[in-house]
Amino acid sequence: MGRYCQRLVWTAYDGDQLLQSFRPLPDGSLTNFEDDEVTLSAGIAIREGHDETLGADVCKAWLQHFSDYKVEPLFQQFGKERFEISEDMKEATEITDFFGYVVKAFSLRNRLTRQGYTRGAAQDAGIFYEYKKTFLSLGIEAVIEFTGNSLPEENRTVALQRLRFGRKPLEGALSILEEITLGELPRVLLTECWNDFRMAAAEGTGYAEDWEKQAEF
Repeated sequence: MGRYCQRLVWTAYDGDQLLQSFRPLPDGSLTNFEDDEVTLSAGIAIREGHDETLGADVCKAWLQHFSDYKVEPLFQQFGKERFEISEDMKEATEITDFFGYVVKAFSLRNRLTRQGYTRGAAQDAGIFYEYKKTFLSLGIEAVIEFTGNSLPEENRTVALQRLRFGRKPLEGALSILEEITLGELPRVLLTECWNDFRMAAAEGTGYAEDWEKQAEF
């Protein structure tokens, strides 16, 4: 795991206060993007770095650091688009930025399953209408809805509809999610899921005025 950790940027927190960002080196030491050695105190919390927690200049500096040392990041940690949430949107319970964007069903499935989503339960006539991603430690589930596909699956044309979030019920309770407003969600989670939604839309041909006709359900 140590080799993989060297290909990511980490952040040190004292409570909710961000102290610094760093990267582990092969010799076991830690460095910042200016090549200064970093020393951590006992009791410091360590988290992955993210666009939402580090300023744009710091993220840019880390990208340059990785380029200078020819280190390939383990995954795209910085440089994704940020979801800007207005005051009005904080009370909303869904995102419809890509409503009506058409995509082939297998492209949608492949994109979302790579991002950790699973197929939702089939409903009447064996049709499912959503992909879900569960964040166990937070008890939160992200749901991306679309016009549906049948079981067994066919590579039909489908249209995206919305991204919403809910709290997972207690074990043994009904499976209906408790709605969560966008303003209640952690910023990193919200931005990452919005990017999942955005990249799923990018698999297709964009918005279609006649998406209802193109979608086969």
